[in-house]
Amino acid sequence: MSDNRRFDVLYSGIGECALLTDQETGDKFVIRNLDDTEPVSADGVHIGMLTQDVTGWQKASGVTAAEAYQLVLGEYNYFTALWLVDLILNPEKDDDMRQSAAIDLEELLSDEMYLARVRNVLWSIPLPEVDGISMDARFPASFSPECPLVGQLLAELQRDQPEIARVRAVWNQLPDELFGAEGKVPGEKQAVSLGLFRLLVCRSLNSLVQKPEFILEIQQSDVLGGIIAHMMELLAEEK
Repeated sequence: MSDNRRFDVLYSGIGECALLTDQETGDKFVIRNLDDTEPVSADGVHIGMLTQDVTGWQKASGVTAAEAYQLVLGEYNYFTALWLVDLILNPEKDDDMRQSAAIDLEELLSDEMYLARVRNVLWSIPLPEVDGISMDARFPASFSPECPLVGQLLAELQRDQPEIARVRAVWNQLPDELFGAEGKVPGEKQAVSLGLFRLLVCRSLNSLVQKPEFILEIQQSDVLGGIIAHMMELLAEEK
């Protein structure tokens, strides 16, 4: 497929699929699963069956076919990383399974993009309590030497649980009107994506505001700037 063609894309990493529409001709193509390294014609493909029960849809515009595949693969790897973390933190799984998951997760976390995105999610909300299982039991006592990134990630996550809970409690206190017409849910997604929760927990807000993408978000959204200011005030009051 020519690299010159540009597409509007609806894709899902969870579903491992994408719908592509050629911006010039309107021709439609699909990525049915990750084995489709190049999109195939949608002719004869039952789109309803392909997308049935698929969630996590996202949009992109003006991308090549190769870029569309990378979008699907990237989201798939991201959700896989979160699933592996959940498996590792499940004390009901045997040690061999948890260690195997840690090895797979280590490979994904070697890509800084996945490591940052996983951190942003894990630091946005405290781990839920499980009846009869202590928090310490949820974290494996040790990892194989070949999993240093996983070991460091989970050690920091365990250490930061009290502060994660405190920042989340402050977030939950924010009045709905602070978020404007769009509401609180989109605001939370944006805050997680930018790493706002994690950076508030780590008390490194200065590093956040130096990020070019964050500065752009602030310029485009007075709401986000108000959220940051209000949260910092509330956190300071609790000291």
